[in-house]
Amino acid sequence: MEPLGRLALVLGTLASSLAWGAEPGVRYVGVEDAKAYAVANNFGVQALKAEVSVQAAALRSSRSNFYPKLGVAGGFEVEGSAGARESAPVGFVYGRWNLFNGLADRNEGRRADTLRQLSESRYEQAVNELRLEVEGLFYDYLFKKRVHDYVAESIELNAKHLGAVKRRKASGLSSESDLMDFELRDSSLLSELNRTKQELDEIKLSLVRRLGPELGMGFEPRGELPHWHLEGTVDSYLALVKERSESVRQASLTAQGSLAALKASRAGWMPKLDVEARFGALPLADRFDGERVSYSAGVMASWELFSGFRTSAEGARAEAELRRDEFNAKQALLGGMAEVESGIRKLQSITQRVDIEVSNEARAERLYRSTLAEFGRGVKNGADVKGAEETWLEAKKRRSELKIEFIKAKIAIEKSFQIPVRVSELKDAHK
Repeated sequence: MEPLGRLALVLGTLASSLAWGAEPGVRYVGVEDAKAYAVANNFGVQALKAEVSVQAAALRSSRSNFYPKLGVAGGFEVEGSAGARESAPVGFVYGRWNLFNGLADRNEGRRADTLRQLSESRYEQAVNELRLEVEGLFYDYLFKKRVHDYVAESIELNAKHLGAVKRRKASGLSSESDLMDFELRDSSLLSELNRTKQELDEIKLSLVRRLGPELGMGFEPRGELPHWHLEGTVDSYLALVKERSESVRQASLTAQGSLAALKASRAGWMPKLDVEARFGALPLADRFDGERVSYSAGVMASWELFSGFRTSAEGARAEAELRRDEFNAKQALLGGMAEVESGIRKLQSITQRVDIEVSNEARAERLYRSTLAEFGRGVKNGADVKGAEETWLEAKKRRSELKIEFIKAKIAIEKSFQIPVRVSELKDAHK
């Protein structure tokens, strides 16, 4: 088959499988819809949401210690000796209330509330991370799709150049090596096209894993690769790390929980004070003057003087855990600020570079158009045209590469620290 015929066949097949809207029944999905779909169908996120309910219930359970306990008890009791025996039904209501236990209940409640906040933070973090993962894959797909289109355009242009060289060769104006040069480029571009198609399929599979198997492969990301500019200063983002970073907040909450656990452990050194009351048919040994219905009430204080060093060991462990978590919290803040500052400065650099590449692409296109016109007049040869077209293709790809590099760097900051990176979008003359 002639190269032009082979090219037409390959391009026709690829166009039928990849063109926007070419496949019947394809579901087109925008980036926000994809993120919402992922959050609604991700089992890991749902598990963390259930964990929030678990910790909320644990907090309610810890607060139950502040209330009195009321109940009823009943049965049948027999007591006696070889010569005498007494039996009676037993049934009474009772109430117990712990008045003081060294503030253990209060500190356990604070710790439970900290764990609840920690679970909420982890759930929000997981939701944000999933949304950002989908966003990154989504834009990576659009980037690869744009590169695929650029390569397909270059194949089409190369086919036109090849035809022109064949005509010039028939007139004796071009050599066989000129012809071979364009045929080799055709083969290289087709190989790159196939590789890009494979990368598109792999990205879509990664999206399916996050969006849920119900959606399947019958969807197509819709949109354009944005040209974003960073807004805000480095200092403003460092302030956000202190105020809004979930990672820093989680480290701080963990330290707060350890402090509450330490205070609760110190309750072992303090006395306990309880009040108890019973009324009804009490056990035989507790009845007043043998009366069937009686009552008992009292206040009981207890103080464990020796616990086999358990109290001191638990206190020492709690103190060590607190020091560990406080150091981790400080390191999380310092490390977060350093990483965010580095990431923001990287975004600032990419912003400048992508603006330069937008101009370079326009220059490369003008160079190609001018070289092609001069080739038509016989001033330039085929190698000049091929080189100019290659330069134009590389400029288009380089601009898109910088765009996706900016997006990935932005998402990396937002994913690690859950702080919003503010951007403004510019409209390019070239897509």
